[in-house]
Amino acid sequence: MLISTERYMAVCAPLTAYRIGRRRLRYAVVVIVAASVAFNVPRFFEFRPTTVSFTPPSGPPSPTTMTMIVLEDTWLRYDEVYQYVYNTAIYVYDRVGLFDITMICNRLACS
Repeated sequence: MLISTERYMAVCAPLTAYRIGRRRLRYAVVVIVAASVAFNVPRFFEFRPTTVSFTPPSGPPSPTTMTMIVLEDTWLRYDEVYQYVYNTAIYVYDRVGLFDITMICNRLACS
């Protein structure tokens, strides 16, 4: 998103696009990283790593037990209220939030 915003500014306002300094760039990167982390944190709680022991079907003559880590679903994965709220938040962020950012950039480029 940051690259597309920078390209938008370079095309729509080429004479003022060079004034986007390092300070603004760092601020934009911090905001995007923070939004990405906040957006994905709930997904980490939908799964729980568990270990599973198994014997491989083919291998050395002596039976060897191997351990594998598998992600299992938690109760949060099946909670309908959580899914509704999270998907609604994704929709609002994706449709409304990005549209507002585009409108702000357009307003800044025109003024």
